[in-house]
Amino acid sequence: MTDEKDLGFKYEDADKILYLFLALRKSKEEIIFQYGFSPELVNKVLKRARITNYKREKVPMCYFQK
Repeated sequence: MTDEKDLGFKYEDADKILYLFLALRKSKEEIIFQYGFSPELVNKVLKRARITNYKREKVPMCYFQK
């Protein structure tokens, strides 16, 4: 089974949706109505990005003094 089958969407679609949402600051409604993506696909991609966001966050560092 491929990653795309596991995810339920194509990387190409996810890239376009994430670019519109994150880089161009388009709303979910704009992505759906102006760019023609289905509500289910947009919600699925944005949900996946939200729940995996921790992978992109920097780990806080702690320094000790001598």
